Amino acid sequence: MSRGRRPAAPAAGSTIQTTVKLRTLLGTVTCVYKADALTGKADNADSGIAFTNQQFTKVSGSSLCSSSGYFTAKYAPVTDAGAPVHVN
Repeated sequence: MSRGRRPAAPAAGSTIQTTVKLRTLLGTVTCVYKADALTGKADNADSGIAFTNQQFTKVSGSSLCSSSGYFTAKYAPVTDAGAPVHVN
């Protein structure tokens, strides 16, 4: 990984997709969202990568689903064959 922000793009011809299931008084509502790519920030302190406020757009689902959603997560440690990955 190189220092700073790094894009994470899916394989050619595909997208990054997530499915959200909401339990409501009317039953379960399924919402499907996609993103063309995510941008993460690498960190040597914990060999991690953080994704902050990555926007996903609704591609299918009930009108109860919001038109977009945001993803924030931190993954650490990132490893390669069990060894921590460090950025230059």
